Amino acid sequence: MRNQQPQPWRFSRICLRLASFPEVSMVHIFLPMNKFTLLIHGKLKITGAVSCLDGNMYLVTILKLMIIMKLNVKLMLLMLAIGLFLPEGICGQELLLRGRVTTYDSIPLMNVEVTAKSTGAEVVTDSLGKFALECLNDDKLIFNAKSFKRKTVNLKEDETFLDVNLELKEGERYLELALGPDGYIREADKQKVSTINDRKVDFSMYSTIYDALRGRVAGVNIVGDIVYIRGQTTIGSGDAEALFVVDGVIVSKFVFSSIPTSDIQNIRVLKGSAASIYGSRGGNGVIEVDTKRGKFK
Repeated sequence: MRNQQPQPWRFSRICLRLASFPEVSMVHIFLPMNKFTLLIHGKLKITGAVSCLDGNMYLVTILKLMIIMKLNVKLMLLMLAIGLFLPEGICGQELLLRGRVTTYDSIPLMNVEVTAKSTGAEVVTDSLGKFALECLNDDKLIFNAKSFKRKTVNLKEDETFLDVNLELKEGERYLELALGPDGYIREADKQKVSTINDRKVDFSMYSTIYDALRGRVAGVNIVGDIVYIRGQTTIGSGDAEALFVVDGVIVSKFVFSSIPTSDIQNIRVLKGSAASIYGSRGGNGVIEVDTKRGKFK
């Protein structure tokens, strides 16, 4: 019988696991070799594994760096040998994963940090909530945004697209942060988020409509009984108060303040182009209130 040739292993990948060396930064080891790698794009973290496509990588370069960093050379040589002669699948198959991050099931979230746990590679979502990230096919992805509950997703085998929905944290400050200029909601969706969030609130828990504004509505300042919308006016100027609209009708401050909180369905804050439908009267911003009866009297 003809002697069978041993299975040729692909000389394609080196896997290093540096968790045993917490005092050593991966950046110091891998940045000099960046031109030889295809995977290192985001932040490098000391925990987990780093997979490097070797291409033109010279082992002597790695070994010299190990000596400079005073690593345990024998242990690292063993790791290199294992990485060089194991089949490619042992280290995990790489893939380019695409996905979309939303809240309330359909509203895209931008600036969300998406991190691959195995490599530490990190990207942020664009204005449509979309992202693309190189990771392993059995990776864990971590989604992090300050106003939303952190989420970890285990990738399924051969998964190439991921839809993730994040839940807004409870509290006015989180909503305000999400809707702020450096937040996670694009301008076109801010009003929609405010409306959805208000529908979940039981306004009867507040004594007055002003208390409701203070407690639940983002972007509002109240000085005495004067309501200002942030970013629209200079606080303290007497003619800079917001316009009040109840069930589609412009009302006086007296009428606005007399609305029973138990009758409030939701509250919206309009400013800029959104308030322009009220003409010059909406120049200082608009507070819109919908009542449960739909026609306040």
